[in-house]
Amino acid sequence: MSSLVLFTSCLNYYSNDGKEVTYHQRNWNTGHHIQILDADPASFKVLRKGYAKDDKHAFYRGNIIKNADGKSFKLLSHYYSCDSHHVFYFDEIINNADPKSFKVYNETYAEDKNDYFIRGEALNVADKSTFKFIGNNNELISFKAKAKAKANTYVKPLLWAKDSVQFYFIWHDIQVGHFTDYDSFFPISDLYAIDKKRVYYCATVVSGADPNSFFIIAFGVGQDSSRVYLGSEPTDIKDYSKVSPVGKGYNMYKDSAHVYDDSYKIVPNTDPESFKHLTDNYFADKNYVFLFNHIIQGADPESFKHIGEGWSKDKKHVYSGLNLINGADVNTFELIPLKAYYPRTGIIDNGHFDSNYAKDAYHVFLKDSILQGADPNTFEIWDLGEWTIFDKNKIYKGKETEWLKEYRSKYQ
Repeated sequence: MSSLVLFTSCLNYYSNDGKEVTYHQRNWNTGHHIQILDADPASFKVLRKGYAKDDKHAFYRGNIIKNADGKSFKLLSHYYSCDSHHVFYFDEIINNADPKSFKVYNETYAEDKNDYFIRGEALNVADKSTFKFIGNNNELISFKAKAKAKANTYVKPLLWAKDSVQFYFIWHDIQVGHFTDYDSFFPISDLYAIDKKRVYYCATVVSGADPNSFFIIAFGVGQDSSRVYLGSEPTDIKDYSKVSPVGKGYNMYKDSAHVYDDSYKIVPNTDPESFKHLTDNYFADKNYVFLFNHIIQGADPESFKHIGEGWSKDKKHVYSGLNLINGADVNTFELIPLKAYYPRTGIIDNGHFDSNYAKDAYHVFLKDSILQGADPNTFEIWDLGEWTIFDKNKIYKGKETEWLKEYRSKYQ
């Protein structure tokens, strides 16, 4: 009998030569791997999407699906399958699922006589007779009708459901919450829902939020008549319409009264009128310089500038992050370039700088401290396959290779 090749994809496939069954995996990085299966060639059948079976076992991507009965095993969809005793999601048993009543509506959602299932996980609905999925933006989605009409197409995951006892927020996981009123509970966005007494973010109550005045500002941001909410947390912003960003993409904001950080909390000791973005995460007003929402103590707003890699200076001082570097000379302070050596191309200065080390004419600095004994004139940082830091006196990090020994000999 000639070998029969049964493809499950362009790279992975089953092969049955009548004597043994094998599963082949091809990977551009690791090559071609062949796995011999504990399968009966005479009864072996390839189903689809990596599934196969014989009279005894079921297989997924070459591996036996534990506790699956080969004779009764069948596919329900690309991801769901069953035998006479169990239901499976990929190659895992769905506990307590009933194979006789199990129905698959799409690759995500399924149902049996007792429960609903999302990506193979039971919702554990409290009251199936009143359970229903709820659409977004005040649109009630008929779950079964939509799935039946589009049985062979992808249906966007529904995010909310409810029964007479509780509600369900379904996204990456399943969260269960408790409303105050079943009839009025409804989602108003992907992440927020309301009933007549409360606002909910996912399955969490938004403490203090007023459902009658609550509206959506952005993804995960809402507002009522009193304040803005970030997720489920109340913030210090009272009216989002009066807030403007400070700098593009740096998550600082201000209105006429306050400056706010990325959590919409007030940044103390700021002057909103003069508060502005400098560069990266540095900001300043007429009185202080800020690294994000923290004051750099003693920094001069008028002469301050960011050098790079977390180093900065003004007319009198040098700073590493928020910390003053004692003993640094402002006029000669500079970053230390990273260098690399590759045998094929030789020395490469890649134009990057180290965030841990810097120097002036007199010292080398490790963060905000002087690196005692280091020589600023010969101090270098290299990528030699591993980080290597040295000067004419010492190798501070890394190993002395033949190349490094020869390179440092110029200092002798």
